[in-house]
Amino acid sequence: PTIEPGVPGTGFALLYVPRFGENYVRSIGEGVDLPSVLNSPEFGVGRYTESSALGEIGNFALAGHRTTYGASFAKIGELRIGDRLYVEVEQGWYSYVFRNLEYVWPTEVEVLQPFPKMSDAETSDRVLTLTSCHPRFSEAERIIAYALYEGWFPRSGGPPSDIAHLIEGAT
Repeated sequence: PTIEPGVPGTGFALLYVPRFGENYVRSIGEGVDLPSVLNSPEFGVGRYTESSALGEIGNFALAGHRTTYGASFAKIGELRIGDRLYVEVEQGWYSYVFRNLEYVWPTEVEVLQPFPKMSDAETSDRVLTLTSCHPRFSEAERIIAYALYEGWFPRSGGPPSDIAHLIEGAT
C-alpha cells in the first residue's frame, strides 16, 4: 500500500534497523521540523515532506540525529551491504535492503530527489534514504544511507523474522 503523507509533526510509522541494535525501533514523524519531530523524544526520525510517500515508486527519505536528541541514526555508518531495514505501518511491514553509503555537502539536496544518486537504481524502484550529519559532533557534511525495497509483509502473515521478537513483545 501507499501511505499518504500525514499532518506535519505527527507519527505515521515505525522504523526497525536490526544493525543498530537488537531492540532498535523508532517512531517516524511527518516532516523534519526540529522542535516537533527531530528533537522530539516521541520521534527523533522524520520524513522529508518533499520525498515520495511510503510505498510509492521513488525516494522515501528520512532524517535523524547522530549524537543528540536520542541519536536515532548514531550507527548509520555501521550499516553493511545486505542489512535489512523495516518500516511498519498499520497494514504491515515494508522491507528494504541496504546498498551503500555516501558522504555529501549539506547543499547536495539531490539525495532527496525521486531517484537519488544511485548508479543501480531503476525508475521503477522504491528507495529508502536515511540522512544524518557527518562527522559525528559536526554539521560539516551529511552521511547518506540508501536501501532498495525488497518486499511487503502484510500484517495477516506476521512480522519479518528479524524483528518478530520486538513486535510480539509489544503486544
